[in-house]
Amino acid sequence: MAMRRARKAVVAFGGAAGLSFRQFREAVFRVPSGPFGRLVVPTLHREQERFTSAMDAVDANGRRLFPEFCLHWSKKTSKSSDAGTAALWHQTSDPHERQERRIGIASFDEDQSRIIFGLAKQTVDRHPWLRDHITVGRTEMVFREEHRDDRTGGTYTMEHVLIALPRDVKGSHGEAWSAVIRDEIWSEPNHDFSESLILSPTKSGFTLYCSYHAPRVMARAGVPLHDILQRAKAGDPKLFYSYIGGEGVDAPWNVAPWVTREWVEQQRRMMAAVPSRFRRVVLNEPAGADSGLISSEELSASLMRVEEPQSGAPGVSYVAAIDLGLTNDWTALVIGHLDVDARAVIDVVRSWRGTKDQPVDLGAVEDAIVDVARRFNLSRVILDQWQSAHMTQRLVRRGVPAKTVGVEQARLDRIISVLKQAFSGRLIRINSAHTQLVAQLESVQILEGRGGRRDLLKFAPSGKGLDAGSHDDIVVAVGLVLEHLSDNGRALGAVRMAEMPDGCRREQWHGRQAADCYLMLDNNHLPTDPLCIRCEAHQSTLAACRAYSERTGYAMDVREFLNMGLIQPTNFVALRRGHHQLRKKLCF
Repeated sequence: MAMRRARKAVVAFGGAAGLSFRQFREAVFRVPSGPFGRLVVPTLHREQERFTSAMDAVDANGRRLFPEFCLHWSKKTSKSSDAGTAALWHQTSDPHERQERRIGIASFDEDQSRIIFGLAKQTVDRHPWLRDHITVGRTEMVFREEHRDDRTGGTYTMEHVLIALPRDVKGSHGEAWSAVIRDEIWSEPNHDFSESLILSPTKSGFTLYCSYHAPRVMARAGVPLHDILQRAKAGDPKLFYSYIGGEGVDAPWNVAPWVTREWVEQQRRMMAAVPSRFRRVVLNEPAGADSGLISSEELSASLMRVEEPQSGAPGVSYVAAIDLGLTNDWTALVIGHLDVDARAVIDVVRSWRGTKDQPVDLGAVEDAIVDVARRFNLSRVILDQWQSAHMTQRLVRRGVPAKTVGVEQARLDRIISVLKQAFSGRLIRINSAHTQLVAQLESVQILEGRGGRRDLLKFAPSGKGLDAGSHDDIVVAVGLVLEHLSDNGRALGAVRMAEMPDGCRREQWHGRQAADCYLMLDNNHLPTDPLCIRCEAHQSTLAACRAYSERTGYAMDVREFLNMGLIQPTNFVALRRGHHQLRKKLCF
C-alpha cells in the first residue's frame, strides 16, 4: 500500500511536492527477477536499509541530519546502484532542496563517472514517469519542472541537471553544485578535485562517497579516502559511514544475499596471483603489494608529491611511449626523463578506455601525442607496433619523432628486467597523483615461461575489468620509456667512475697488468695494494656502491654492484676491458 501511494505521489506531483528517499526508491527502483526478467522491487540488504534511513534522517529543525555519506562497500554490493538512485531522487524529488538542482557524478575519469550515470539512466528507462519527464543525453540528464508563482500567478520552468563529469579540477570550480557523487574516491591522490566540487552554500544537498579500499601506499594523511575514514573512526556526527567487507559479520556474503561464498571463492581463485587485490576489492580490506614484480616498499619509495609539469624543462630530453588498445585493453601514454642522478622520472600519464560499443578514439590519442610533443622536448615517441603503423606515419608527417617497436616476448623480458632494476634500485620517481599507474604497479605479476624464463607481464584476472588493477597497459608503457631512456650512453641509475688522470699506478710502479683488477669484471681480486686503494676509479665505485646500499637497504659487495652495471666505466677502464676481452678471445 505504501509503495502504491508513493508511486501515485510521483505521478501526481512530478516530484514537485517532494518524497522521502525511501518512498522514491520503492516507487521507481526495479531489478529484473526470475527466468523472464520481470521487474520487481528489490529487498534491501542491511546496509542499504541503514543508508536509506540516514538519507531521510532530519535534525530537530527538520534539516538534513547528514550532509555527507560514505558507502565503504566491497565490490558487487550495490553501492553504484544506490548512488545512482540517490542522484535521481535529489534531481526529481528531494524535499530538502526545492530550488534548481545540479548534481555532479565525479570519478578519476569520465568513463568511471558514467557507470553510476548509466545505472541512473537504467532506472529512468524502467519507469514510465521518469522516462517521460527526464531528457537523457550521453553524459547529462535534464529534469524540467514547471512551477507556479503564488504571488504573481505566473509560471516558470526550472531545470535540474545530472552530469557525469570528467576529472577537470579547474573546469569544475564555480559550479553551483547541490549534490555530488564521488565514485571510487580511493583513486584521488589529494583534495584538489574535492575543492572544485564543494557544494554551494545556498543549497541544502549532500555529498556521497563510494569506494572500496585504496592500495596501502595511499593510506596517508592528505589522501581523501584516508581522511574520510579517519573522520568516520573519530565519530564525525555529520558523516554517515557504512562498511561492508572482511570475513566476519560485515563480510559481503553476510550482508548482500546475492554475494555468495561460492562467488567470493571463485574470485579468490581468479586472483590467486594477486591476493592483495582480492583482499582490497572483493573483501574490502587494507592490502599492499604482494610478492609480484614490485614490492610494497619499492612502490612506496618511488612515490613523490608534485604537480604534473605542463611543459618540459629547458635542456632536458624526454621520451614518450604509447601502448595502444581499442576495446578490452586500455590505451596508455607515458612521458619520462632522467634526472641529474640518472633516476627515471615519470612526468605524464594519460589513459583511454574503450568498449566494444565505443572503442578508443585513436584520433584523440594522436592529437594528445602531438600536443605533448609540442610542450616537451621529446627525443623519441615509441609506439607498440600493434595497430600503430598508420598512426606512426601520421605522427611523423606532423613532426613527431615517432617509431614503432614490437612488444614481443624478448622485449617484454627486457621491460621486466628494467622495471625491477628501477624499483629495487630506487631509481624511479612517480607522481603519487597518477593513481591508475599505482594501482597497476600494485598488481603487476610475472608469468614464468619455459625454462624459468620471465616472458610475460600479466595482471590477474585476465585484463577485462573496468578498474586499472585489471590491466597492465600503463606499466608496459612505463617499461618502454625506461628501456629507451638511455641517452648518449647514459644508463638508468648509472653514475660514472672518477677519471684516472695517472692511469693505473700499479702498472706504472710494479709493471703488473691491470687485467687482474676487479674493475675489469672477470675476477674477484679486490685491491690491497695502497696504490690501488687510492685509485680514483675504485674509490668512486666504492662510494657509489655504499650510496646504493643506503638508498635501497640492500647491502652488497662492490663486485656485485659493478656487475649490475650501475656505474659507467672511465675511458681508461673501458679501453682496458676491451683489450682484455680481445686477448681472452685470441688465447681461446
